This record gives sequence, structure tokens and C-alpha cells, in this order.
Amino acid sequence: MNPLTGDEPRRPRPARGPLGRLIDLFSGIPLGVSLLITLFVYSSIGSAGLWYPVNARIWSLSEGWAQLHVRQLRGFEMTEFEWFHWWPFDLILGLICLNVVTATLRRIPFKPLNYGVWTIHVGILTLCAGCVWYFGTKLEGDAPVVRRQVRIEIANGEVGYLTAVPGNALQLGSLADRWSFRVSSINREWPLLSEEHKGEKEFQVNVAATGPDGLFIRSLHAHYPQYDEDLIRSGDPAQPFARAVKVTGEKIVDPSVKMDLVYEPQEWMYLAHNIEKSWALYLREQGQREWVQRPVEGLPLYQDYIASPADVYVEGALPPPPSPLDVIVNPVEADDPLPGVPLRIRSYLRYARMRTRWVAGGDRLNPVASVVLESEGFPEERFELVAADERRAFSDNELLQLRWAGSTEERDALGNVDNVLHVEVPSIGFSDDLLITPEVTARGNPELEFTEIEGTPYSYRIDTLQNGLEIGERHVSVAFVDIRTGTGDTATMVQRWVFDDPGLTRDVDAHAEEQHAEDQDTPRTGVLEDGIVMSYRPSAPVQAPVTLVAGPGQSEMHVLVYRRDDEPLWSPVTIGEPVDLSGQGQLLLTVDALIPRARAEQRPEVVPLTQRERDAQVQLSMVQVELSAGGAPVTAWVPYHHYPLRDANETLRRFPYSPKLVELPDGRRVEMILSRQRVALPEAVALDDFEIVSHVGGFNDTVSSIRDWVSQISFTTDGESWTEPMPVQMNKPAEHAGLWYFQAQWDPPSAPRFQGDVPSQGLNYTVLGIANRNGVTVMLLGAAIAVLGMIYAFYFKPVVRRRIQQRALMAAGVTTAKDAA
Repeated sequence: MNPLTGDEPRRPRPARGPLGRLIDLFSGIPLGVSLLITLFVYSSIGSAGLWYPVNARIWSLSEGWAQLHVRQLRGFEMTEFEWFHWWPFDLILGLICLNVVTATLRRIPFKPLNYGVWTIHVGILTLCAGCVWYFGTKLEGDAPVVRRQVRIEIANGEVGYLTAVPGNALQLGSLADRWSFRVSSINREWPLLSEEHKGEKEFQVNVAATGPDGLFIRSLHAHYPQYDEDLIRSGDPAQPFARAVKVTGEKIVDPSVKMDLVYEPQEWMYLAHNIEKSWALYLREQGQREWVQRPVEGLPLYQDYIASPADVYVEGALPPPPSPLDVIVNPVEADDPLPGVPLRIRSYLRYARMRTRWVAGGDRLNPVASVVLESEGFPEERFELVAADERRAFSDNELLQLRWAGSTEERDALGNVDNVLHVEVPSIGFSDDLLITPEVTARGNPELEFTEIEGTPYSYRIDTLQNGLEIGERHVSVAFVDIRTGTGDTATMVQRWVFDDPGLTRDVDAHAEEQHAEDQDTPRTGVLEDGIVMSYRPSAPVQAPVTLVAGPGQSEMHVLVYRRDDEPLWSPVTIGEPVDLSGQGQLLLTVDALIPRARAEQRPEVVPLTQRERDAQVQLSMVQVELSAGGAPVTAWVPYHHYPLRDANETLRRFPYSPKLVELPDGRRVEMILSRQRVALPEAVALDDFEIVSHVGGFNDTVSSIRDWVSQISFTTDGESWTEPMPVQMNKPAEHAGLWYFQAQWDPPSAPRFQGDVPSQGLNYTVLGIANRNGVTVMLLGAAIAVLGMIYAFYFKPVVRRRIQQRALMAAGVTTAKDAA
């Protein structure tokens, strides 16, 4: 034994067998160092990926290097959590722990000098055990929680619930007693004026109710329902609604319609994809409200997998090679609408949008043209015009219109810019064309006299015109012309309705109308004065400055440019060749394609990587689902929904609701969405209040003015009794029933999303992050033990070593350092 260190002298080791050499390997430092290097490399690849040069500018990380996320490649498809929970990582950690244990037991004697090392190693092993517990049982997700929902009950006892978010709507009752309800506005800080609560702010919801007796608005209060009241129409344009109590003396105009603001309990949390892939398909029969979950195992996350290139559109790139999936999704819940019917996922797209394109092969005439408009000094514009659609027949700028001409005459008529009445008297060979302007009509000129036709008893006067009349599915134009025969007291007069379709032209006589009313056999239609013949050619309706006229031939096209002070300009059009509309090369029109019999074809369009928004993550993902139920296989693209909302009545702004409706061969109709797996919460949670802690100056509807978000939440097990509200903040989570709740997202203010929508002040709901924290105490204990070992090794071990040395010197009779020398 070394008297100064207390170490035993090394003795020659006998020859070792295979087991001994294996034990030596695991107790050796080289293996430990190798494992630590392997762990470092593995962790670097999983976190930062691999960086490789792409050009000679290697000194610039942003310009000369590219990053490759290995864990996101095909064959891996792992989140960061999954990468560090994969068997290679677990194996490396297990070998490191085994190396630490073996080396400690074999190479480090348990004595005072080594207490620090032993303590550090025990702390590391305890920390690893805590990590195994934490990550092995990790559960994390989120849940949207709405402040309130409106409970509505009408006179027949029917009850409905309407999520209190601006714009949401609900209908109750039968056709004879139909009620429509809509959240017209929400005031998050409505000031109370009553003496009892003066100065307090209240969450107020205004619901517009339209029923058999008209419209009223009910104002509901979350915490003080005694202040609920109705607003009714006042008849004053300056203030269209007034408090009912001031008009009728009653606060509630229709007590049979009951409304209350109640909690909207959230019973589910939805697992987060950043932990583990947690895909799920949700199904239900059309008309049902509750979704049935089917967890999906084996679906990728990062790369696109396409069963057939013909199933998708790829903008500006070659079709990708086929890479079909074969993920089987079986029913797991008892009330699944398709029991015994597995779903097969054939394709997955991470970032795509549904697009409709027109292709040839339609069974009816449906002209569609792809047009490019180039204007000097401006970027080119591309339009897809559909002649049969009143809205899509025009370009977005309303400069272009596409029309179809079934005949040469119909095409030429589009160039007519004048209304013309043609008059003939065949007996004398009279013929004349009259250009109709407001000055030559009785409606436009009340003093207008009849025009006599010399040598005949006829004279006429144009009363008025009506172009574009809708008769059934047809549009016709008519000129109303008064025809007088003879002069003086013996003169007779009829009004001729001269249609642009000669078959509809007729004379109308008041006496004939009376006779027809008495005797149905007396004709009241037809031309009574057949000695004078008239026809009417209306002006073409000019709805766009440039009209693209297709037909009558399948590939025949002309462009018609209407000019203010000149005749319209006709130009033939050849597919692919530009037409100069200005005559000076400043405005060019090119028709890339014309499909006379087009049919709509809808497919997902894969968005190129360079055009994808990183923050979108999987919000625009979709899967191709194939199922066989009572007939030929049915295939449908099912879009992703961040939350499986039950219906449009509980829609949350920013989160879509558009389930895919699939019609099966046996006639059943099933709705599907792709979302995340849900897990039942131990106790339902509700949002009592949502507060914003702002910087100096207050909240001004921007995130930069916010310092913190605070959700006041309550819990229940029976839906009736609730716990006292407890605060949850962004960096200050709260624990309840084994789960931790923290602020994850919020509802910001938003403008109307579409025409007819209403704006929102925001703060109508919160999104809570929810997670467990198993093993955290064990990890903290392990870290604390390791720290104590380090303290012992660095501060106490030198003291122990000096004392051992002093005792050894004293035993040898050496009392000073000089004597020892």
C-alpha cells in the first residue's frame, strides 16, 4: 500500500478469458470516451443536422452552406423527441451507464478519497433513471378552451348550444317556427353602469335572434346575468336599435326564447406532433355531431409520399416518382360508423392546396380559355375564363370576358353597338332602318310625334326598349312600338312588341285583351297588322372592354375590342400567338388554350419547398384515403384540421372546418378529417376569464404591447360544480390532477374574414398547453447528488488527502516536511 495515497500496489494480472476481457472492456476508459464521442455525434446530427458546402463561399454560413436534417429524411421521419428516444440513443445511454457502473465497481475503491466520484456517478445514474421515466411516459398536447357558449331554448323545448365566437350561427325549430341565432358581436370589457357594480368590466355577448315575429338582439353577460336584456329596432336610421325596456317597458321581448351564457367544458387534449407523431382520422356519418377516432400509426410527417403522379398537380416541376404508402387504419372504438372496414392511406402531402383545373372531355359545351395579358410596364397577368359561369367569365380586373357564339350570326351580333328597328311595308316596297336613341322614344321624349309612312295608312312611334329580359332560361330584347292605322276618329292603334327573336313578336290591342278575357277562344297574341313588318336588332351588352368570342367552330376565336367613339374592332385569334389590342404593342393578349368541352378536375397541388411558410408546419397537410365498403374502392383526399371541431356552430377563428364528405357505393355518406390523437382529460376544464398583462400604454391589439397572457381556468368532474378559478400564465404553469397547464396560444383580434362576416375583438378563447412531468423530481435529485459529489471532490477530497498523508508521515516518524525530504 502506498502510505501517502492509500492505494494498493498493482499486481501482474493473469491471462483473461472472453468474459474477463469483456468486463475489462466495459470498465475501461477508452470505451467510455468512445461512447461519449458517439453520443456527441449522434446528438449533433439529431439537433443541428449535417451542414455541407454548396459553393465556394464557405466562410459564409448563410450563403455557402446548406443544412440537411437527417432525421427528417425518408426512412427516418422522426421528430427530435423520437430521434432522442430511438433505440440507438437508448443503447448508447445504456452502454454509458453500464460503463460507469462497471468502472466504478472495479476501478474506484469505495473509501473516503473516492466518495466524491462515487457520489457523482450515483447522481448521473439517478439522473438517467429519471430521464427514462420522464421521456418514457411523456404526454404533451394542447386544448382550445372557449370562454363561454350560449345555451338557447325555444318555446317547443328544443335546446341548442352556440359557441360564443363572433360570426357563429345556429338554427332551431321547424319550418313553421324557425329561429336563427348569430353571435353578432362580443365586448370583452363592457363597462357596467349600475350603482352596485359601477366601474367593473364584463364579458358581454350579443346574439341576433330572427324568428317568426322578426329580429331582436339579446345582450348576455357572463358574470352578471341579471343585466341581460333585449335590443329591438327603433326605426331611427341614426340609431337603428334601442333598449327594449325603454320602448316596451320589458327587458325581454320574447320570454319563450331563453338564452344563458354557460361554460363550454373541454374534455380532451390533442397530442403534439413535436413530441411524437400522433396522427388520427376522425369519422362520422353525415348528420351526426360526435367524431369517432381512429389512431394512425406509421404515417410520415416531413416528406411527401404520392401513390401516383396523376393524383396531384406539381407546379413548375417534373412529376415526382411514385412513392405509395400502405398505412392501414383499423377501427378501435365501438361506435365507429364503418365497423370492420379498414381505411388505407395511400398518399401523404405535407404542404398542398386543393386546386381545380379544366381538362378536355366534358359531356356538354363548357368553353374555358387560359389567357395571358401583357401590359407595358406591368407584370403579366394570367386568367382562366369560364364562359358558362357569370362570375368566372370575367377576369379579376373585369377587363376581359369570354363568350361563346353558337353561330356566325350570333357572333356578329356581339359587334352591334346600336339598337336598330327595321320597318318594311311590302305592298309598296318601303324599307327603313331607324337608329334608336332616347330622343326617338316616347319615354325619352314625351312630345314625340308619330312617323307617317307615305303612301300607306300606317304611322308608328317607338315607346321604349327593354334589352336582356330573362324569360325562363333565355335572355331576350324587345322594342315596344305603337302602330296607328288610319287618321282621325276612325284610326285604330295597337302596340307591337318587336322581339329580337321574330317568333315572339306580337301585337297587343286593349279591345282584343277584353275579348280574350270574356272568351278564351278569342286570340290575344300574334301580329294583327300584317301589312307592316318590323324586326329589332338590339345592341350587344357590353360588359367588358375586351370580349373574347369563341365559336362557332371548336377552335375558332376572335377578340372584340369596344371603342368609345368608333366601331368595335374585330381581330382573329390563334392559340399561342399574341394579339395587339392597342395597335402600338402596349397591350398584348395571348390565348394559351381553349377547351370547348371542359370538365373540372380537382387534385391537390403540391407547393414547392421554396414557397412554403415554415410556421405553417402541418396545417396544409392531407392524406389520400382508400376504403372498400359494399362495392368498388372509393378514394378521397382528406384535409388536416388542427382540432376536430364538431360543427360550424363551434368554429374558432383561425382554425378551419371543412370535413371531407365521402359517398360510399351502398349509399352511405361519411365525413372524415385528419387531425391529432385525442386523450381524455382527468377533469374537464373551462375558461372563466382571459386577461392580458400589457406594457405601459395598454393593449393596442398588437402582440408587441403584451407582456403576458393570463387564463383563469376551472375544473369539474360532473359539469355542474366547478373549482375556484386558478391563473395560468405563459411562464408560470399550474398543476391539477397530475397534469400541468400553461399558456400556449391565444385568440387575437381579427377583421371580417369574408363579405358579411363580423370583426372580432379577440380573447374569446385560449389554447392551453397540457403536459405531465413524471420523473422531474428524480432528475433534480440526481443532479443534486452529482453536484454534492463535485463539491466533495473539489473541496473535501484535498483535506482528506492531506490528513491521510499526515497520518502516514507521523507513523513513519517524520514530523516535518524537511525530515520527509
